[in-house]
Amino acid sequence: MGTMRYRSHLAELKTTLSAHQLEVLNSEMVRLHKSALTAYALWLVLSWFGVHHFYLERPWKAIAYILAFTVGAAGLVLGFLLSWVMDETWSLAFRGAAVGGGLVLAGWWFVDLVTLHKQVERYNEEMEAQVIEALREPGGPPRPEQRSRPWPLYLNN
Repeated sequence: MGTMRYRSHLAELKTTLSAHQLEVLNSEMVRLHKSALTAYALWLVLSWFGVHHFYLERPWKAIAYILAFTVGAAGLVLGFLLSWVMDETWSLAFRGAAVGGGLVLAGWWFVDLVTLHKQVERYNEEMEAQVIEALREPGGPPRPEQRSRPWPLYLNN
């Protein structure tokens, strides 16, 4: 669904909420909201370790960043160390791994530079949709064993 259509869909869903439910939605969004400024700060300082993806609760993507960084760094170190000890073939193989890991990481880094604000916006919209759906459920918010995120106690009433 396009961003504008998704936002209008969220706006429509909000019109079905009571005043109390809107208050709860607003308080939950204050708690769950992620900042693009914080995401970019994390990207700028610690992006090679994928910390900005941990912030946006996407651990698998962050782990992929860590793996690419590890492959690149290990390949670089081993490539230079092995050039003194072993034949040049192994050294070149490890240097190739370093270049490959570095190129993958640089590509992801650039994509995040251009799209991180949209990623944060999408995260916030998804959280808002989840809270609205939980508030609209006939039985109230889901029980603790049914949800993946911590839920405030006042929603369990």
